[in-house]
Amino acid sequence: MSACTVTHVAKELASDITFTIGTTADITNLAARKSAVTFYRCLLRGQSVRAAFKAASAVAAAIDKRVILDIHSKAGADERIVMFRAPQLLARFVDHEFTSRNAAFDFELGLAGASINTRQILICTDDDSFPADETVDLIQTNAINGEVWLERAWTDIEGDFRLYALGCTASGRCYSVAGTLIEAVTNFYNVYFDVDAGGEFPSELKNAIEMLRENDGSLLRPRRAPSSGRELETGSTTRTQKSRPTKKRSKRPLSVAS
Repeated sequence: MSACTVTHVAKELASDITFTIGTTADITNLAARKSAVTFYRCLLRGQSVRAAFKAASAVAAAIDKRVILDIHSKAGADERIVMFRAPQLLARFVDHEFTSRNAAFDFELGLAGASINTRQILICTDDDSFPADETVDLIQTNAINGEVWLERAWTDIEGDFRLYALGCTASGRCYSVAGTLIEAVTNFYNVYFDVDAGGEFPSELKNAIEMLRENDGSLLRPRRAPSSGRELETGSTTRTQKSRPTKKRSKRPLSVAS
């Protein structure tokens, strides 16, 4: 149902419907359409109900400042639920260790949102700083709650780089997803630290992500004054921001699942 000033109706419907959204004032057709599209688009992108509602509320308020959206939940319903999980790359620091070793980190890589009949996942990169035989990793397994993780960690990672995943199903269908290491890390820790519910990344994680970002191999960035410039450690050497990092990477088996 779409109507004006129906927050009281939405509250009553929440006794039988899992989630309902109402407005506290008359809403224009434009604001109603745009906020509804935003809400469902966020859900289809794999965001939680709470995150989708926040985005829709922001759109409605931007169009009409008088309008405030209210969300009501059926007893026991959790607004953090993800109703549709689109395939997305995941990365987590091995043992959640956010402190670098010689300016490098170790990661476990995976995929969320894998279809139930997925049988094989290939994760790869086109980054030329990898050895030629270390750019692809493959696992044959069943997805557990939509998740698939590689059996080996990617180690000695010094900077951000592009990642790709290809999934193959038992019926012969294929699907793919692309992103970066930092995006994959953010996808995982947004859920791990419950960011949608107001959680925050710890400072150590923020620093690690920033270190990966500054060591992505790009050169176009603001110049830092020598007196305040921050030096970046890369491998066994220390270099200033203006130099182009050389990223070494290798892979090793995961001895114990964390």
